[in-house]
Amino acid sequence: LLEEVFGPTSLVVRYESDQTLRRVLETLPGQLSATIRANADEIESLQWLVDLLASRAGRVVFGGVPTGVTCVQVGVPPVPLAWARTQRSL
Repeated sequence: LLEEVFGPTSLVVRYESDQTLRRVLETLPGQLSATIRANADEIESLQWLVDLLASRAGRVVFGGVPTGVTCVQVGVPPVPLAWARTQRSL
């Protein structure tokens, strides 16, 4: 979380409470963008998160992907499993 990463990367973080998440996020340095992946009906309960990220990121994206990131359909080479297509974030 404290180092900039280039290329395909995923980080999944589990936390026990909003207070725990807030404490961790408050320690992070500024970022170019931050993305919130949530349902539209959750936005009111996440307003504290939107405000916190807006103070740390140049752009906050809700439910999308930041500029420079493209989600495309890619073909997967034949493998024993029945995979025909998969979606990847590049």
